[in-house]
Amino acid sequence: MDDPLKTWVPSLIFIELTKSCEYTCRHCRASAQTEPLPDELDFQGVRKELDSISELGPQKPLVIFTGGNPLRRKDLFQILEYARQRGINFSISPPGSELITDNAINNLKEMGCRSISISLDGAGPKFHEWLRNMEGSFDLALNSIQTIRDNDMRVQINTTVMKENISELPGIAALLLNKNISTWELFFLINTGRGKELEPVNSKEALAISLWVLWLKRYGLDIRMVELPQHRVVQSKFHDMESLDAYIGQSISESTMDESLFLFKKLVSEFEVKIKGTLHEEAIKSNHSNDHGRFSGILFIGYNGEVYPSGFLPVSVGNTAEKNLREIIDDSELLLKLRDRTEMKGICKKCTERVYCVGSRARAYALSGDLFEEDSICFISTMKEKSRMGDDLNA
Repeated sequence: MDDPLKTWVPSLIFIELTKSCEYTCRHCRASAQTEPLPDELDFQGVRKELDSISELGPQKPLVIFTGGNPLRRKDLFQILEYARQRGINFSISPPGSELITDNAINNLKEMGCRSISISLDGAGPKFHEWLRNMEGSFDLALNSIQTIRDNDMRVQINTTVMKENISELPGIAALLLNKNISTWELFFLINTGRGKELEPVNSKEALAISLWVLWLKRYGLDIRMVELPQHRVVQSKFHDMESLDAYIGQSISESTMDESLFLFKKLVSEFEVKIKGTLHEEAIKSNHSNDHGRFSGILFIGYNGEVYPSGFLPVSVGNTAEKNLREIIDDSELLLKLRDRTEMKGICKKCTERVYCVGSRARAYALSGDLFEEDSICFISTMKEKSRMGDDLNA
């Protein structure tokens, strides 16, 4: 029988088509710039990548074309047409852009694009435009979202989460509801690329946001957390809204509230203020679902063919110009160790929740230079120190 660790196929593959972008965002992991770099793969290079993706197995990964701004590739639609011919499902992730037009959206629909994700990092212009380093970018993002919606295309909102925009999250959530957008992806800042000088959330803030996201799902939002694998542990312990509400209520009644619960209550309160008087004031009376289907991880292919475990973990495991993806995956001892989960250090090595979480390897690498080091943001051990939550977590 084949070893599943050695016949691994990722669920998602990100292809960075270009580093060219009209933005110079302060947090950009790609350190994107105005013009394409000279070693950017041409169409034949990308075509080779798509060939090898289509040959990974019967269950092909979903491909996310990203950048930079992938819409700046002159051969974008040629690339997308080839992906369609190879039977690859794909989505695209540009920034808010004047290139997002009715014609562009209709062309994407014809190519079979499943969705478009747009970044929104603030509930208003101030923070979003500071982070994106471009005046007018907030309205540009909203206009792009509206154009996508007007053309009956599915849109996802991506938000980078850091200490400075925690207070923006309730307003962004309310904005999504008011625009009838249900998919929200929260990217927890990793200090890489141009984002090295920005301040990420700490463990208590991360726990508060994790609890709030679970609470928020009663409004029908499908919220995904990137680079916060500890959220999966929280999801596994609170199977429905009643168990989450019971924990919060008991913690408050027993006066065991700490910084995390105070911030959680603040996020809840600010969100309720934002939606008061709207059609979404009443929560959907249904339990949240933790089921996004079987997820087997990701790979990230850079603009020049370099392959990485993720876009936030700049440790190359091979190049598509030299090997196909199957060979890269099978030959990479690093990828095998990451899947095996036995090489972890510190609290991640001792943790009993490794079936759900081994910490963010990207964060460990960014802060220590060792991608197997413990994840400094981890709040699982803190949760277990609390008697009531410890009972829940050890159940």
